[in-house]
Amino acid sequence: LIPFTFTMDPLSALLLLASISVGAAFGGSITSILLNIPGEASSAATAYDGYPMAQQGKAMVAMGLSAGASMVAGIVGVLILMFASVPVAKAAVTFSPAEYFALAILGLTVVSVAAIGSTVKGLAMGSFGIAISLIGVDSILGTERYTFGSVYLLDGISFVPVMVGVFAITELISMILEGGTIAKAGKLEGSLWEGFWGAFKYPFTLTQSTLLGAFIGIIPGLGATAANFLAYGVAMRTSKHPERFGKGAPEGVIAPEASNNSCIPTSLIPALTLGIPGGATAAILLVAVTVQGLRPGPMLFTSNPELIWGFFMGLLIGAIMATVLYLIM
Repeated sequence: LIPFTFTMDPLSALLLLASISVGAAFGGSITSILLNIPGEASSAATAYDGYPMAQQGKAMVAMGLSAGASMVAGIVGVLILMFASVPVAKAAVTFSPAEYFALAILGLTVVSVAAIGSTVKGLAMGSFGIAISLIGVDSILGTERYTFGSVYLLDGISFVPVMVGVFAITELISMILEGGTIAKAGKLEGSLWEGFWGAFKYPFTLTQSTLLGAFIGIIPGLGATAANFLAYGVAMRTSKHPERFGKGAPEGVIAPEASNNSCIPTSLIPALTLGIPGGATAAILLVAVTVQGLRPGPMLFTSNPELIWGFFMGLLIGAIMATVLYLIM
């Protein structure tokens, strides 16, 4: 929707894109819970426990848990963005390639641990993901990798086709073959409000995952997908009942949803203060900021305070509005 913002005034354009990013972060959990198909890459880990809850007839409860965790994390993430942007950005600059590499390895390791029941399968799929990402032109050396002479592979394979192919198509085929209803009992139990208030019954998981997501967002280049899996893995490791994960544990919905919703606002910290996006969403918003004639950097906060603070307030109000819309609709 960036082309629609070209003729808009800067604040309206930024508010539109901020609202879309907040809404997408909230909405991505819906199909993860109901269909085992992530609505966004950053909602992939939500399916691990969200979908088993739906199979048990607790889809409404799972969606309520998601809404509660997302709202709290979204608000906390924006508050961190508001009051810690400049000092946090200075700290993020100290990260060297060694730290980035270590965090990337940590992310892949967590994915393998989060693959309930088979670490070997998790590692194999992580390796397969790396192999897919290598296809295309090397961004540093400019050489072709695994293109097999095809011009169609020069751009590599983007995120969305992989997500749709790996998650959506396989899950749809599986559902068609199985038939019946997702909820095995054929009925729904609980309510959205039960789930919404239920999110606050796990304060440790909620706090831990929100802060972890915010930290991941601050580090350039990792993004909400890494935060999603990391938070799930950490929640499972710190839980008193790790055996419940993958079978419909409420913490398994709260952790990934809290992390990805706190990650998105804080990923804007390096984007706005250093011009280095913290994730895919931040990279797109950074394009929109530059299109509007604004130059990312420390001076942005002093030269255009009304735009930046208006943008921050838009994110904050957006998190509350998204929660209300989610619960009503």
